[in-house]
Amino acid sequence: MHLNFKIYKIIRWIVIMKVLSTVLFTVGCNRQEKLPPPSPVPEVGTVMIQSSKIVLTTELPGRISAFRIADIRPQISGLIQKRLFT
Repeated sequence: MHLNFKIYKIIRWIVIMKVLSTVLFTVGCNRQEKLPPPSPVPEVGTVMIQSSKIVLTTELPGRISAFRIADIRPQISGLIQKRLFT
């Protein structure tokens, strides 16, 4: 008897959820959406374009001293006779 009551309770819960979801679905589908009235056409201005010559200049940042200094040391014993790079 106790098992039948649990099954009845589960079936009742499923039926209630189905009815509720069906009602919500049909209410949502029948809703008529009111669209706002179309906005008026905006006024625009015009500009007359004329061609002319201009001078383009570009200023770039520069550096007059190195930001990193490297010491050149031999990895073997002896003297450096010539540097083959600048």
